[in-house]
Amino acid sequence: MKILVLIFVFFIYQYSHSQNVFVELSIEWQLDSVYFKGFIQNKKTPIPYLIIRYNNLSEDNIFLKRLIAADEIYLPNTRSSLMNTNLQYDELAMKTGDYSDDNYVFSIDKFCAEYDTVNKKKEHELPIINDDLFNIYNALLIQHHLNESKTNIQLACFNYENKKYVTYNEGKNIIHSKEFKLNSNSFILLDKGQFIQQKISLFAFILIKGTFLFKIQESSIIPESDSKKINGKTYIAPKRKNILINNIGISF
Repeated sequence: MKILVLIFVFFIYQYSHSQNVFVELSIEWQLDSVYFKGFIQNKKTPIPYLIIRYNNLSEDNIFLKRLIAADEIYLPNTRSSLMNTNLQYDELAMKTGDYSDDNYVFSIDKFCAEYDTVNKKKEHELPIINDDLFNIYNALLIQHHLNESKTNIQLACFNYENKKYVTYNEGKNIIHSKEFKLNSNSFILLDKGQFIQQKISLFAFILIKGTFLFKIQESSIIPESDSKKINGKTYIAPKRKNILINNIGISF
């Protein structure tokens, strides 16, 4: 462990003089109460979180495109094939496959998983795992909003005590009637030497299993404009060659 830490410190020091931005991906585990069906109710369960830390290593104020909404707590998955089914997302979330033997690359900027052997230069379909992630993500997100809104209801895939069940569409309509909105924030603002980080739950990946390499493309966080003035401060967009991003992998 000490050797790994020393190598990591040297790695950061080596790049700090030439890179303006270091986007550091890491994974942390924490004990959370889980109320998803299939887990023991009221028992703390280790849950992995993807930590995305944006480090400004330059002498300038910089700004980046935000990939994930500031108050998002789950890693989004927005890619799903069309399915001919009458089941709603919370019901589909309980019918996921087991991908233990498969290896994927999950592009955080594209919000989708691809096989690690795919040839991206050729036309290809996204693997079916994205459908399962999409269904789970939608169920988790709606239930989170219902909990935040202090409602006494739950979707079919949860097992809270003393909460009545509603369908996914009913839960979604309740949230919309309360005008609950995510704080999207288009940009990340970093003053000289500053860092900020996001903590994103990977709970959905525990359900489907598999091996995943999480990555971000440098070009996806570069703003279209070269500079922006906010509250009297000038923020500069970094060049692609001055951005360093590491990848992080995990197996379930």
